[in-house]
Amino acid sequence: MRSIRLQFEVKLLLALGAILLGALFLGSGNLSFAEAKAKAYADRSLFSAGQLSKLEKFQARFTEVAFPPCQASTGIVPGNFTVIIEVGLDGRVARSWRQGDSDFVVCFQQIMTENFFFISMGQPFFTLFEYSIGS
Repeated sequence: MRSIRLQFEVKLLLALGAILLGALFLGSGNLSFAEAKAKAYADRSLFSAGQLSKLEKFQARFTEVAFPPCQASTGIVPGNFTVIIEVGLDGRVARSWRQGDSDFVVCFQQIMTENFFFISMGQPFFTLFEYSIGS
């Protein structure tokens, strides 16, 4: 009888743990642009200096590849825009946000979402691309 009760208690604890993890995961699903941006700035502190340098170099190269097709398809590069991405544990983009609704920004966000791949420190993180002219 004691064995059956122990099995029930273990299953109950596992079920409650799964519910809590699910609530945490689903509760973070609807971040606003401002919340995602704050997470991106905060996550920079999680990187070592070497990791941050590697990420910044990768982002610069990625931008050099992503800008030309968007500029060719839209004819312009807007003066200011921001795209934020959440990179999952597997290095792929899990979610993205943008500030700016021009066709160029939509194109850039789409290229980032489909092609950005960066494994950093073994955990998900937020990062952003801020582009501005003359400021």
